[in-house]
Amino acid sequence: MEKQKGEVEDDEKKNTCLWMLPEGCVADILAFTTPLDVCRLSLVSTSLNSAADSDSVWAKFLPSDYRSVIAGSSTPIPEFPSLKQLFLYLSHNHILIDQGLKSFSLDKWTGKKCYFLSARDLNITWGDTPEYWGWTSLPESRFPEVARLKIVWWLEIWGTIRAGILSPLTSYAAYFVYKLEEDFYGFDTRYMEVSVGISGVESEMQVAYLHPEPQYVPEDSYESPYTPPSPYQVFARMEDLGPWPAESDNFTFPKLRDDGWFELELGEYFTGNEDDCIELRMQDVKTGCRKRGLIVEGIEIRPCNSFSIMDTILAHLDSIAREIAKTNAGLDKLGSDISTIFERLDRVERRRNSQVSIPKALPQTINPPRPSLNNIDISQANKCSQTRDLNESLPSQFDQVQQERLGSQFPPIQAPQPKFFLTKSFL
Repeated sequence: MEKQKGEVEDDEKKNTCLWMLPEGCVADILAFTTPLDVCRLSLVSTSLNSAADSDSVWAKFLPSDYRSVIAGSSTPIPEFPSLKQLFLYLSHNHILIDQGLKSFSLDKWTGKKCYFLSARDLNITWGDTPEYWGWTSLPESRFPEVARLKIVWWLEIWGTIRAGILSPLTSYAAYFVYKLEEDFYGFDTRYMEVSVGISGVESEMQVAYLHPEPQYVPEDSYESPYTPPSPYQVFARMEDLGPWPAESDNFTFPKLRDDGWFELELGEYFTGNEDDCIELRMQDVKTGCRKRGLIVEGIEIRPCNSFSIMDTILAHLDSIAREIAKTNAGLDKLGSDISTIFERLDRVERRRNSQVSIPKALPQTINPPRPSLNNIDISQANKCSQTRDLNESLPSQFDQVQQERLGSQFPPIQAPQPKFFLTKSFL
């Protein structure tokens, strides 16, 4: 058995050539990867396993101030013989810091810092007024207290965190973590406004829903029977609040977490300047609609890992594919309609052509028979001769009338000449 194991190690040394490098050099190489890569490489060979478990590797994955963070924790932390075990503990468990107002953990994929602001660490409008908000404890919560909404018309929750305590040069996303009671009201029909930005700088608000399956209700169907206390004495009229966002807009919807809570993404922030103070906000301060049944756990700030970015890209590509399929279906229907129109026009043209009869040859002209001179009545011939004499005398009479009434500047009116007369010459 020992002989076979030695042969395997010899083969590994020949294939990988890592036995030629010192263990410290291999550890420095592994430190440029990620915690996930190191755990995978430790299973490749025994040579990599020893270097992958060294403290020099995992010290690079732990934050530089991890000792001070652990020292200020109110959560008892066991002693670990290696930094790898400490990293695994912090990536799978959270510890309470800042007198229990925040929790701290590490992202297991990247080793970046993760913070969770409790409801007590947030600013909640009228949060200390017992008529509107209550504070209670839940066994599934990581904090001693959670905020429970009794009834409000003006909902405004925000928190701040310094960018300097986060991992530098990292993209973070903030999530509002909450639950809805069974008798909640006002969250299935009303949208929230969320934002993440620098404190003191106006941020663009995004539209989001706290209910996973919201219902559309027109804006003018709501009335506010209540006027909240100072400093917000008067609400805007419903018609002055602006239009309800179109149903085709890109809304943000909550997701169910593994711990049973809902989370709603508020926005993203890149830690480029450690002096920035990041403000995280969720509010409904326009409609003045009654709301109740919200349980606030807090706001979690964690890094955007490559998996979430890939999911976002895939979701975006999927939406583009659906739009392309919808467009193709519309073009196919349009082509079918055009073909139907041409077929109908063709049938109308054929029907019109069938109703029009075109003769193949013109009929021959038949001259009427010439009357015989012997059958002509003499009295009729005399009448025709008198008619001809009367017509010949008309032009002179017309010219005389024209000169008397119109003058000589107009040409004389010509009387029409008869086309056919019967005279005595036919006799």
